[in-house]
Amino acid sequence: YTSFGDYKKIVEITEPLILKYPDKISFRLNYAEALYNIGEYKKAELIYRDLLQTAKKEEYLLYDYVNLARVLLAKEKIDEAKELLENALSLSKKLENKKMEALSLRLIGNVYYSLDNTKMALEYYKKSLEIIQGTNYHEDIASLYNNIANIITENDILGGEEYYSKALEIAQEYWYFPLIQTIYYNLSIIRLYQGKINDALNMEKNAVITSVAYGNYYLALLSILNMMDPLLKKFSIDEILNYVELALQLSKKLGNEYMENIFIAYKKVLDNLMGKETEFENEIEILMNGPPIYRDYVNYILSAMEMWKGNYLKANEIQKKSIEKKKEKITPDVLIDMSDLAEFLLYENFFYENRKNDINNIIEEIEKNKNYQYINYVQWRINILKSILNMNEDSLKIFNNNISNLEKEGLKYLVGKLKMIFGLYYFKLKGNKNILNEGLAIIKEMNSPGLLKAYSDAFSFAL
Repeated sequence: YTSFGDYKKIVEITEPLILKYPDKISFRLNYAEALYNIGEYKKAELIYRDLLQTAKKEEYLLYDYVNLARVLLAKEKIDEAKELLENALSLSKKLENKKMEALSLRLIGNVYYSLDNTKMALEYYKKSLEIIQGTNYHEDIASLYNNIANIITENDILGGEEYYSKALEIAQEYWYFPLIQTIYYNLSIIRLYQGKINDALNMEKNAVITSVAYGNYYLALLSILNMMDPLLKKFSIDEILNYVELALQLSKKLGNEYMENIFIAYKKVLDNLMGKETEFENEIEILMNGPPIYRDYVNYILSAMEMWKGNYLKANEIQKKSIEKKKEKITPDVLIDMSDLAEFLLYENFFYENRKNDINNIIEEIEKNKNYQYINYVQWRINILKSILNMNEDSLKIFNNNISNLEKEGLKYLVGKLKMIFGLYYFKLKGNKNILNEGLAIIKEMNSPGLLKAYSDAFSFAL
């Protein structure tokens, strides 16, 4: 059960054994480790503290230092965890235990990482890797590769790919399933930015499958959230609905009302997209009273609901205000959101001639962001928007070169939307409706009442 990461089963098996053999240390260790892996940190902490106090050998003391420190890190008791790990590091050197020395260094690196001191974290990770490189401590090596990649991607969002790939290769070879889930998730984000949407989705799906199989429901939910927008761009509605239903089940199992209400609200958005008019109840209120990570989804949900009801002017305003709040820290995901907004504003601008400055400002902010150079998925879309804003004899060539990249990834809805927007402006310049009609045909083919409402102005114009 340990090999397959079924820690709930281990808890179930070891609980009666501990009651029967209370002095058997191995049973208590297995029980505490399983509790740690399913997030029962309070129970695990009590066991590890007791083991630490009763340790009779330095070897036992070393492992107890590290085990308790791991739990304390998970509970964000950073100072005590760091003290225990420094004790473990000294003791591991004394005992010449290279594996535990490397693990202590790695966990001290985690301490610094949690304190946002990535420079010191990377230093400790590299020291740890140096000790065990070339050994058979494969899981530790894979974990270090993953940790190093996490730091590299903070400054260069694609730079961690090599380390993630090395970690995945080792984790797959030796069946380290808990790590495989995390690496799939991390690599999928890089693939998305590269514009490899199908690869990204396949990795997210693998992350969901392995996470559900081994009880990491929260990571599965994060992966499902990441899939929602690319799947919508493909207009894979049935697939989205299946994942939403799965997410609702997992949220209930976790008892996470915020995740549950995100997906309840998202399902209502999809209902409106497909012509079933529904309204929010208390989902938005619950999310607004939750932690920031959940509040961030509120404006996206509200904007989407208005869009599929045909209120695209209101939807644009909601999304614009949402992005304004995120400008203090523009992440790659925010750049994607900004690209979405610029496209919708360009559509609005065709009919009202009111958004050109807003669109130019968004494009300027995207292009000056340090991550823009790495994100093909955004670059292709910005190239198309600029070809529209600066419509001239070269615009059609620029448009075709970039739209083909999106077509290769099967982003049906996004392609239809961009063809429709480009087609409106191209018709205005050239009097040629071919691209406009192509875009409208794609939108119409999706047979979505919400899409038809959202773009009713374009359909009326074409008629």
